[in-house]
Amino acid sequence: MQLPDVFSSFGFWEMLGTWVIALTIFIEARAIRRQHATESFWVIVGRRQEGEVRKARRVLLRAHKEGKLNNDPVDWTEDVVDAAELTASRFDEIGILLEAKALDEGLLLPSWSKAIVRCYEALLPWIEHQRITLDDPERWRNFEILAHRAGKISVRTSFMAGLRTPAPARVAVPVVTLR
Repeated sequence: MQLPDVFSSFGFWEMLGTWVIALTIFIEARAIRRQHATESFWVIVGRRQEGEVRKARRVLLRAHKEGKLNNDPVDWTEDVVDAAELTASRFDEIGILLEAKALDEGLLLPSWSKAIVRCYEALLPWIEHQRITLDDPERWRNFEILAHRAGKISVRTSFMAGLRTPAPARVAVPVVTLR
């Protein structure tokens, strides 16, 4: 049996080899991107869980719960302002990495969305104050974008968490006996 000319020609095998190499490079690049996203995620987890960052979020959220953040940010205590700065900085950094696609949103937001939204809501008066006093309307922009994305996730996960799946019904199966 004779092969068609296209299969016997050197050009076809060369082209097939090129496609195999291109596919291999594509698969390797995907694996490297996945590995990079995972490593970035763990770096962010580490930075978010640092002792001083956790303490800052606690101070901030406690002050918010006690109604201490409802007044003008100029009147906030020094420890609350320090907590606000550190919390906003960390979440702004995360927002920058998400915008640059250096972090996978799917890894981060489902588990952190509520914390991000709560911190953003607590810091909103301070963020607005900073933008006005520093004449920088873009200040904390990435944190704001992150909070909006997290808000979408938070609503979705809260809604889904509220749904109860009914237990499977037990159906009585009649027993048929053959005579």
